[in-house]
Amino acid sequence: MVTNHIYAENSSTIGNTSISPNEKMNKNVTRMMSQDNDINLTGNFKSKSNNLIDSELQFNNNNTLPNNTTFANITGGSSGTALSSVAIGDFNGDGFDDKAIGVPDEDVLFGGSNFRDAGIVQVIYGSPRGLDASDSAVIADQLWHEGTLGLDGILEELDWFGTSLSSGDYNDDGKGDLAIGVIGQKHNQILQAGAVHVIYGSQFGLSTSAARGDQLFIQDGFGEVPEAHDRFGWSLASGDYNGDGRDDLAIGTPFQKIGSLSRAGVVQVVYSSQSASGLDALFNTQIFGRGMINTGNFDHFGWALASGDYNGDGRDDLAIGVPNGQLPSVDNSGAVRVIYGSPGGLTETVLRNQFWTQGSGNLDDVAETWDKFGHSLSSGDYNGDGKDDLAIGVPWENIQGETISRVGKVHVIYGSTFGLSSTSPIIDQLWQQGLGGLDDVAELNDSFGDSLSSGDYNGDGKDDLAIGVPTESIAGETIKYVGKMHVIYGSSSGLSTTSPISDQLWQQGLNGLDEIAEINDRFGASLSSGDYNGDGKDDLAIGAPWEKIVNETIEMVGKIHVVYGSSSGLSTTSPIADQLWQQGLNGLDDVAEVGDVFGTYL
Repeated sequence: MVTNHIYAENSSTIGNTSISPNEKMNKNVTRMMSQDNDINLTGNFKSKSNNLIDSELQFNNNNTLPNNTTFANITGGSSGTALSSVAIGDFNGDGFDDKAIGVPDEDVLFGGSNFRDAGIVQVIYGSPRGLDASDSAVIADQLWHEGTLGLDGILEELDWFGTSLSSGDYNDDGKGDLAIGVIGQKHNQILQAGAVHVIYGSQFGLSTSAARGDQLFIQDGFGEVPEAHDRFGWSLASGDYNGDGRDDLAIGTPFQKIGSLSRAGVVQVVYSSQSASGLDALFNTQIFGRGMINTGNFDHFGWALASGDYNGDGRDDLAIGVPNGQLPSVDNSGAVRVIYGSPGGLTETVLRNQFWTQGSGNLDDVAETWDKFGHSLSSGDYNGDGKDDLAIGVPWENIQGETISRVGKVHVIYGSTFGLSSTSPIIDQLWQQGLGGLDDVAELNDSFGDSLSSGDYNGDGKDDLAIGVPTESIAGETIKYVGKMHVIYGSSSGLSTTSPISDQLWQQGLNGLDEIAEINDRFGASLSSGDYNGDGKDDLAIGAPWEKIVNETIEMVGKIHVVYGSSSGLSTTSPIADQLWQQGLNGLDDVAEVGDVFGTYL
């Protein structure tokens, strides 16, 4: 069955009987095309969600094609799986991705009282002009916190609402929904037990009432007992793990104690259901971490999460970062667990779950103390073969015989019919500044790979990889922790620094990018991709959360850059000039204040 909508790029044509060959049907593209006549798809059509079309195909006006409709030469996936229904993050279903921004350190003035570090989430909606918070915006930007706009929960100090964010279509209505982690939430006076809010999308944008009521999840809804400092909701990821056409939600709790093992960590999964019209914690939940081999003290299993279809079977799989995972005599070297999807959801019996460490399974490099392999994760189809690949950040990797500390590296493992593989179809890649054609030089405390994001920035059907280097210093290392960001573009041979587009190195104030690079800006600390102007090319949001304002007198205010995609890759001039967002400017709600660190979570 194929659910909901097919999307086609602006250059695609649709007529009474055909869609032009060789056009991409792309998950992150422009408009929903409707058609009420018989349609045959012929030629080479590729779905970015990597799934074949089978049986019924439904358009946004609810017209359907008969079951005997034929589809020829469609690339990717296996027959009978669901085509992804919505551009992730499109909360009003208009074909333009929207941007949610977590500001968990924001103090909230409400009801005459000030709630320190209660946290907020701001949402800016996409448009043909890109992200738009002006008075002429189709939907006004929103400012969410507990106790407002009908949102469940009680506003309290030190909740850190907005620490984590994830978007998915949990009720299969063609509009993105938003999950929000609240790691400081108390439960029956248990400090920092944690919680997760889910707000559903509608034609009016995110709403607690328009599509259905919002949801509030705590651990006791998953058969777990909330404990102090669990920080349930630390990390979030959305994916369709059972292939039913509705996204599901994975929730990381990396500080949870397991038996006598402190901060070992667990990951809980809540599945969506038609009967619940969204996520269903009453009957459809799982927990991973308990009873797994290699579990140890302070592993922080679930620190980072990423979803992707690594074996191309039409069901998403889940990668789980364990950055403090320990090997014999190698403390905090890090690991990544991969659990594969199936018709029954995530399972350790389909294929096999994988446990990746540096130097294992033919993976490059050697596991060393404090590498923190798995600190960051991102999935994307970098070689365009219809199977997602996995990028893994190792931001504390040392080089030159361990004499230069916390330089950082990034591993890329490619998907195959058998799941992630370090040998086939492409040998795994190990990226480091100054090697393999990548710009810049690896230096002390750069933390290359601290943040990652994947998106198709040039619209060629192959995802590209953005890599944050938030503690990069400049001017002979005299201006500390300015931050930079690399972009490596995808090709049929995987990520490449030369083809089809040379890699890019971004820094504030260079190459047309707004602002000036200053001490402790930490540009690149957070990254997020989406098609905010609906042109079929992803755009990139880049956080500079320690940015200062008013002649550097108000510290750790934070700003966000948005650079738009084009056929030539990310560009500050075409098709839309880059944007610089700050609270209280350009129509965005709230006031920029000391310690907000706006842009930490994207």
